[in-house]
Formats: sequence, structure tokens, C-alpha cells
Amino acid sequence: MQSGRPGSILARSSGISMEPVYSDGTLFLIQPTAWGDLKVGDIIAYRNPAGQIIVHRLIHSYGDHWLAQGDNNNAPDQQMVTPQDLVGVVETSILPPHGPDEP
Repeated sequence: MQSGRPGSILARSSGISMEPVYSDGTLFLIQPTAWGDLKVGDIIAYRNPAGQIIVHRLIHSYGDHWLAQGDNNNAPDQQMVTPQDLVGVVETSILPPHGPDEP
């Protein structure tokens, strides 16, 4: 998949934190974005302290930090997102195919 924009990456989800919008195995095209362009409701990718990419929704801005939360999680993420953590915004997603026993 080509986006034509430098710095874009593909990532595959693992887990259910963004269900029902995104399920386990969803592919994401993540585009770099300017910190000042972020807004509540954006689905972003950021790196946690272990270096893993997390894809969650922005729920509140604290100026130079954002609070994010998975749609299927009961509480916000413990880590605040900083400009250094930001990977980008989810521009496109491709849901995984259904299994043989699913419609």
C-alpha cells in the first residue's frame, strides 16, 4: 500500500482495545501529522515507554499533552501522549477478513 507521503507507516493491531471500531488484526495506515493539528476524537498512534505503537482515540488536551483511550477500555491510558511519543494519525484502516465460521 502506498500513500505517497513520506514517513507514513503500516501497523497491525493486536488486541481488542478499539473494538467495535477496529478489531484484532486490523491494518492501519498511519500518517505523520503536526502536533497543533490534533483534535479531540482523532485516532492516533503513539509509542509507549516500551516502544510499542498504541492506536487509541484522543479524548482531552492538556496543552502540551494529550489523554487517549481505547474505545473498548473503561479508563484512559495511564501515559499522557507528548509530541515526542506521537507517530501520527490513522488515515486508513483495513479490517481483517472474517473467519470461515463468521458471516
